[in-house]
Amino acid sequence: MKRPLIGITCSRLVGGAWGIYSLGHFMDYTFSLYSEAIQYGGGAPVLIPVAQNQDTLKKILEHIDGLILSGGPDIHPKYYGEQPLPGLGEIDDELDQMELLITKFALPKNLPILAICRGIQVLNVSQGGSLYQDIANQLKGSINHLQRADKGVNTHLVSIEPGTRLFHILKRKKFGSMGNIIKR
Repeated sequence: MKRPLIGITCSRLVGGAWGIYSLGHFMDYTFSLYSEAIQYGGGAPVLIPVAQNQDTLKKILEHIDGLILSGGPDIHPKYYGEQPLPGLGEIDDELDQMELLITKFALPKNLPILAICRGIQVLNVSQGGSLYQDIANQLKGSINHLQRADKGVNTHLVSIEPGTRLFHILKRKKFGSMGNIIKR
């Protein structure tokens, strides 16, 4: 049986473990849990680095069977018609351009997309949506979305709409981060 190829967009870090690369050099990365989950589910993960153009993105999309828009920094507000506000986090314009472009090309192909954290924001903005730049300051009564703890520590629950594909798969209305399923 052929393993489906699942593309995972990478984020970037400036510098690296060796210090000598800290002068404007980037390292593409993604959390290993994404690749591990794809392998566990019978797929083959394919990392998609930021350095792409229209032609390379279209070529990648010809070969993958699904796409994960992974987590990462904030999206620059210019992509949803706003100026930066205080409280906006780290941004990466090249990452924004790549992920918005791959999403634009993937949607008409009806390619399955799993959008995680920043990824759901990319999906929203690619379809003309807007974002809160700093939820805690722009929306009264909001929950903490800035995770300062270990990424394996749940900071809030995710609600799933009954009747959706994800609800039918997980058979749960709520779950925590990193795949911890909560019966409710």
